[in-house]
Amino acid sequence: MTIKRQKLIETFQTLPEDVSLDEILDHIMLLDKIEEGLKQSESRNVIPDEELEKHLPKWFV
Repeated sequence: MTIKRQKLIETFQTLPEDVSLDEILDHIMLLDKIEEGLKQSESRNVIPDEELEKHLPKWFV
């Protein structure tokens, strides 16, 4: 995981008081996936639209 500590602190402060550990972990994992996707997008490490259109029917069968 590459989430910065400050981002985690901000996230914890927005969660309800009675949040479960599973919900916290799910939220952290989601943040990590979003951060990773943004990094990939910034570095142009993405699938071109034409290739994506070929794969979509297979992925959503």
